[in-house]
Amino acid sequence: MIKEQMSQLIKEDKKSEFPIEIFPLPIQKYFLEANSTLDSNIDYMACSMLWGLASVIGNSCNLEVKTGWKEYANIWIAIIGNQGVGKTPSISMATRPFERINSDLITQYPRKHKEWQDVNGDEENEPKPEQFIVNDITIEALVSLHSKNQNCVAMFREELDGWVKNMSRYSNGSDLPFWLSTWSGKAVSMNRKSGDSYLAKP
Repeated sequence: MIKEQMSQLIKEDKKSEFPIEIFPLPIQKYFLEANSTLDSNIDYMACSMLWGLASVIGNSCNLEVKTGWKEYANIWIAIIGNQGVGKTPSISMATRPFERINSDLITQYPRKHKEWQDVNGDEENEPKPEQFIVNDITIEALVSLHSKNQNCVAMFREELDGWVKNMSRYSNGSDLPFWLSTWSGKAVSMNRKSGDSYLAKP
C-alpha cells in the first residue's frame, strides 16, 4: 500500500523523490499522510527526520566500516528552497517531537538540581543538563554543554546564513576549524581563561 502511494506521489511530483523507504513503515505513513492532508513537503520532512534521529543516536552506537575505522551519526543538513514553498511547516512536522523532548529536559533540570542540593549535594550524583538541541550558542558554551551531555548536541538554525555569519562574530573565523573537526568526529580541546573543556567524541 505504501509503495503504491510512493509510486503515485513520484509520478505526480518529480521534485519529491526522497527514498522514504529507508524509514520504518509508521514514519513513512506519517510523511505520506502529512503530504496528502497538509501538503507538507516529503523531502523537507525526511531530511529533518534524519537530523532528529542522528541527534538521538549520537555517540550511543557507531558503524565499523573497517577495522579501526568507525563512523558515528554525525550529519549536517542544509534545507534550501524558495520563499513560500512551505519549508518551515514541513520541517516542524518532523522536528516537533524532538524539540518537545528537548524542552522537557531543559525545564526539568533546575528542579532536579535543586532537589539534589536539598538532599546532600554530593558531586557524584549531581544531575547534568540533558539538553541536546541548541539554536544560537557560542563555541565555548557548546563545548561546555556537550562535555556534560556526552551523547550528542544538535544545532538547529532557521536561517543558514545566520550560522555561517556567526563563525566570525567573536574570534575572527576560528569557529570554522572547530566545525570541520567536529564533522569528522575528531576530539576537541579548548583552553580558556574561564576554564578548560575536552570532548573525546563530538
